[in-house]
Amino acid sequence: MQVKVCGVRDRAGAEACAKAGVSFAGFNFVRGARRSIHIDEAVALREHLGDAVPVGLFQNAPRDEVEAVATAAGLRWVQLHGDEPPALCERVLRSFRVIKAVDVELARDPERVGAYNGVIDILLVDGKRPGTGTRWDWSALAECRRLLPGTPLFLAGGLHPWNVAKAIAIVKPDGVDTATGVERERRQAADLIEAFVANARGASVARPPHLSFPGETS
Repeated sequence: MQVKVCGVRDRAGAEACAKAGVSFAGFNFVRGARRSIHIDEAVALREHLGDAVPVGLFQNAPRDEVEAVATAAGLRWVQLHGDEPPALCERVLRSFRVIKAVDVELARDPERVGAYNGVIDILLVDGKRPGTGTRWDWSALAECRRLLPGTPLFLAGGLHPWNVAKAIAIVKPDGVDTATGVERERRQAADLIEAFVANARGASVARPPHLSFPGETS
């Protein structure tokens, strides 16, 4: 099971990702976003990620900006987390590996989601309010696998260490992604990252009593 932790912005978070065996670690380059970092910070953090692959997160940025920032930060993977059309993804794909994030409403539209077939490396399906840790109906992803055969499918939105195993059982994705779900007081927590990775891969870490997460309804 591939595991992506997004919003890495300090050495402690990077080292926690490395220790836990995270597959992908996301650097947020969205201007004004709470978790955003500068290029120089991303370059400095890369050496602390271990085997985790760094990914640059962008939202509705021009292609030239995406490619310039990713190149300056020494990244091979980018995540396009806005309204980027298939044609833009295809152009970026010529130079970088591309994760395209879509919200659940787009994922339910066969014509729109099907247009990304063959022009991205990974489809990541998130809730209607990305980055808030709000859970949604994960079962809505079933159609995506039929529409994008051969494209790995990642699940995001409301995932935390003690619901990720259930989500995987329901959706059977190729990977899972979290940001809010491994934060405590708005900072990444090493124990939550470790538990998220372990539970995603079947180690079944027990949940401490009285622990809750933003957007949790059950």
